[in-house]
Amino acid sequence: MPYEPLKIRTEKPVLSWADHELGSAEIKMAKNVASLPFVYKHVALMPDVHLGKGALVGSVIATEDAVIPAAVGVDIGCGMAAIKTPYKAEQLEGKLKQIRSEIEATIPVGFDENKEADKTVTNWQNWRDFKDLHKGVQKLESKALKQMGSLGGGNHFIEVCLDTEDQIWLMLHSGSRHIGNKLAQCHIGTAKELAKLASLSLPDPDLAYFVAGTDEFVAYWHDLQWAQNYARFNRDVMMQRFKQIIDKYLAGGKPNKPLLSVNCHHNYAEKELHFGQEVYVTRKGAVRAREEDYGIIPGSMGAKSYIVKGKGNHDSYCSCFPAKTLILTDQGLMNIEDVFNSSTAVKLISYDQESQTFIPKKIIDKSVRNALVNQYSLSQTRRRLENTICCTPDHPFATYNRGELVYDSIERIANNQSGVIIPTQISLPSNLSFEEQDQNFYYLLGLILSDGTIHLNKRANAPDTNQRPREGKYLQSYIHIFQANKPEKKEFINHIETLLKIYSDKVSIRIISPEKSDVQDQIIAEKGWIELTISDLDFVNRVNKTLSNLSNILLTNPWLALHFLAGYLDGDGSYNRYTISISVVKREIFSPLVCIFLSLGVAYKVYRNRDHYVIEFRDNVIINKLREICKRLQIQELSKRFYSDRLLLAKTMIDGESKCENLTTMAKQEKMVSVHKFEGQLDKTLAMNRVFDLETVGKTRVYNFTVEDNHNYIVFTDFYTPVLVHNCSHGAGRLMSRTQAKKQFTLDDLISQTEGVECRKDRGVLDEIPGAYKPIETVINQQSDLVEVVATLKQVLCVKG
Repeated sequence: MPYEPLKIRTEKPVLSWADHELGSAEIKMAKNVASLPFVYKHVALMPDVHLGKGALVGSVIATEDAVIPAAVGVDIGCGMAAIKTPYKAEQLEGKLKQIRSEIEATIPVGFDENKEADKTVTNWQNWRDFKDLHKGVQKLESKALKQMGSLGGGNHFIEVCLDTEDQIWLMLHSGSRHIGNKLAQCHIGTAKELAKLASLSLPDPDLAYFVAGTDEFVAYWHDLQWAQNYARFNRDVMMQRFKQIIDKYLAGGKPNKPLLSVNCHHNYAEKELHFGQEVYVTRKGAVRAREEDYGIIPGSMGAKSYIVKGKGNHDSYCSCFPAKTLILTDQGLMNIEDVFNSSTAVKLISYDQESQTFIPKKIIDKSVRNALVNQYSLSQTRRRLENTICCTPDHPFATYNRGELVYDSIERIANNQSGVIIPTQISLPSNLSFEEQDQNFYYLLGLILSDGTIHLNKRANAPDTNQRPREGKYLQSYIHIFQANKPEKKEFINHIETLLKIYSDKVSIRIISPEKSDVQDQIIAEKGWIELTISDLDFVNRVNKTLSNLSNILLTNPWLALHFLAGYLDGDGSYNRYTISISVVKREIFSPLVCIFLSLGVAYKVYRNRDHYVIEFRDNVIINKLREICKRLQIQELSKRFYSDRLLLAKTMIDGESKCENLTTMAKQEKMVSVHKFEGQLDKTLAMNRVFDLETVGKTRVYNFTVEDNHNYIVFTDFYTPVLVHNCSHGAGRLMSRTQAKKQFTLDDLISQTEGVECRKDRGVLDEIPGAYKPIETVINQQSDLVEVVATLKQVLCVKG
């Protein structure tokens, strides 16, 4: 794809080959670099661009008479090496396990190093220059000798691959090991000290630089070239040993000449000629792609890799939700667009799987772009309700894979006829004082919202006092609560009057005759209405003040949420066959109701009934509690067996591993599931909804947030069902952090995703599982005008540190 200039104001333009909208932090980082006075022509961003230190990983920065050490990075000279062998796939049959064992015995990985340096290493001519390196590394010569010919850890690897013609390729990924890291840190520190002494005004301290011609520049450039040469030779030494092992098993030890060899850096700086001028070019996570230059673009463990050839393009030196989507924040339910544009610090509610709790988390990045959006239908049963959510098809949603919580694209979940995770219980710290936690007030508030009207119409010149008559000149603020005038309601009406008089003596009751009654477009033909009125300005003001923050209050105070719900049900609720139904006319009332359910841990479903929305739930624990509080709603005694619409997750031990089994507790044919034997092992915070139909909506503006630590947040369907989703990924690097990958994926996932690959399948490499990375195909498709694919490789063996 061709590049697009970023629409930002900088000294020099930023050209981007990425097809995703950059997040605010990424744009800021690109802007910081492009604003430096010594940047030449423009800054180029590759398809896999993502956040780095100082500069974006996947960026190419050409500079005049200056270089930025932190932009090069600490793994100086990190890169790839690959050779195409004359061997064929069938020659590997039955030998992969032995080959892997010998590779691991011959080439140190992780923190290991060679016991002794062999002649190939000691004869490297650049050792004679070690004494001229930075004084901070002079005690590391012995370590550097022993680490030459070692892999390292993290995302470094050794692989045996097959191309589409079944030809065997050998490939590895490594850098300059500890010596390169230490050299980088020494010089980055010096650059920062110089910037501080010179009082340089830098947009980021990590953009401290050396000016050509100075002693510091000369020293850094010398050490940089030495470390880059070390990294390249390190790969050569490992590849030589690697090839000898392959020759041993496939040719009886007879050496065979490679058909093609490639060894390239992707973290380095060089002096090059561009647009007729010599400049310093820093490539941070980028491969040089001059015409006929070979490069390697690797995939994750178990994924494809590509050998590419440059086209000589001189300029080249994630998913989301649309506006109006509701998102759960520490301030209650908010429109996703309002969260994006908020000038205050809004936190998103995030699920911590380890503690099974929901915690407010900071937004560390956000982005907006135009993208194709689909509409998906969700339901707790096979009955397809009108409950939909719109998002880009590749956005990762929480789901279950063999009983473990994982994240997958919503489109793949829909195609597999699987389900998405629904939070059902969110417990957050209360923001109310003890005095404010007044259960009677919240019961009345629920009753007022379901069966009452609020009138706050105080004139501008009205004195703020309650000492004035009902029909006075100033007072026009009051609350009405309406009940049908029926004998069976008398006790309930007396109960309401008693509660209202707790807060004021300005409470009145009158009967509205049938011929005069016209309340909410309904007429009671026989007995008319009972109208209860409280005309206390302080009480009305308290009600209105509470309403402005009601969702958050109910979300963080389960006991008050229970009493609010009881009041709402007494006003307008029904109970039938273990199910409570609530009829809702105004959609805005969904927000506090949803927060009640999340606070109490009640799974619910919503559907449309003509011009009303009906919310239903059945949870005998909560219903039994409501039975004690509700005064009008008659609730029969329920069975003591557990009964709920939640999908419970029971943790059991299978072969020494903790597994989760799904237990549907929804009544089917009037049967209930007893889960008493799982007590103490249940995760009651989550449920699951099936995903059904999808419908293409079209292109629209979509929003995405990156959340710290847990990297997930909660969005809502159009019928206010909460859904757990993951950050949308940026670029084609990691989809999630190593810590998150270890939490999210299991050994079974690793085994499944690396099927057919001879490699480690233990927890030590769980953070390198393919699912933790974006698809490599995306990267390749986005740089068709930069490189052409020479070979597509599939792994059959992988060694990692």
